[in-house]
Amino acid sequence: MTFRELNDTNPFEANGIHVEIMMPDTVALAIPEKDPNAIAPVHLIVQIINNTLETFAVSFDDTFIPELFNLDGHKLQGELIIYKQEATENLNISLEENWSFKFKSFLSKLVRFHKQKYLIGITYKLVQPGSKNNFYLDGRLFWHNNSLILEVPNKDFYLDFESLRPKTYYSFIGLQPGNYQLRFIYFSVDERRAYSHRTEVKTSQAIEDLSLFTTQLVNLCLIQTVEFDPTTLVVDDIEFKILRPERMFKLPIKKRDISTPVEIGIGVRNNTEEPLRFCFYCTLIPEIVAANGKAVKGVYFSDSFKKQSASDFLLAMPGEYVSYFPSAKLLWLEHDIFQMLVDAGDGGFWIFNNLKLGRYQIRFSYQKVSSSKNITITQRETIEQSFVEKVWSGRVDTPLVDLYLAET
Repeated sequence: MTFRELNDTNPFEANGIHVEIMMPDTVALAIPEKDPNAIAPVHLIVQIINNTLETFAVSFDDTFIPELFNLDGHKLQGELIIYKQEATENLNISLEENWSFKFKSFLSKLVRFHKQKYLIGITYKLVQPGSKNNFYLDGRLFWHNNSLILEVPNKDFYLDFESLRPKTYYSFIGLQPGNYQLRFIYFSVDERRAYSHRTEVKTSQAIEDLSLFTTQLVNLCLIQTVEFDPTTLVVDDIEFKILRPERMFKLPIKKRDISTPVEIGIGVRNNTEEPLRFCFYCTLIPEIVAANGKAVKGVYFSDSFKKQSASDFLLAMPGEYVSYFPSAKLLWLEHDIFQMLVDAGDGGFWIFNNLKLGRYQIRFSYQKVSSSKNITITQRETIEQSFVEKVWSGRVDTPLVDLYLAET
């Protein structure tokens, strides 16, 4: 993978507010199949660090404008797309979700009625002095009319308490396999920045009424899967393969504490000329897409902690193949609803709720930010262990593969 020199490798800071995209140097996204429902999620995180002495409030009305460049440094034109929220009667959702939607609608009206008094604490995310907060921009990569499209949102929709406002994306149409660079311009037109203990907002003297902050450029590579093997893509002479020995998994019987194991993993072949280690300590993030192309929300949960160990770093010599299968299982929740749990490797789990009979797609996003050879293993004392071999770092979103949930 070859990229042009970055114009600015450091995040931009203005008036003590520092913004950056939380991604490693190498980010490889598998191009999905040309299927209308083959929509690959693209999860992006922008972090805002507040180095001022005042609380910084980020509103849903603020925007993160994406800019995409090709290798020649030419900025690609993004088209602003607006998607209106669907009414509940048109959605295939459960009764509980429908009641939740109606409850949010009621609260939304209540909030708008008392907007001046209550809105700040609900629709703003507060970045305290000396702290930082993440903002989640969940995009998608898909085909439409034989054209490859990357859609990137310009807002963190998790800040939309009302859940009724239109969702807005920048759509980059007609992309080709290859290398690109991405950055965001954070744009705020809100004057209210300092948040007092009396829950009222005052104008901050340290920050301008009209604010612009620009992140660093990050490298994106859109990669076609290997010919005759749609489960594999090659990144820097390294093959990453999503492993799913069985396509169909039988749901467990509807009893508590009864589960069905799910065998799914990742394989890596080192075709470089040097030995490499691959870390599987909290680096594999599972992602599930429903038959309608919408991502199933995954939630991380942990009530215990597993210590990092040298065994979490698998060694692959030149030409060697290694594989890793995290523990995963299906459980019954209630009625005809099931959940999937996937071991995160650090004692926690990724949890996917509201699964039903039918077809899904699943993949892993391998994310290792640092290539440091040193690891800290905490036992009765702290032990520093250094590997001779390089630890590969980067992000690889593997191809999506079908997963069928069937009756027992």
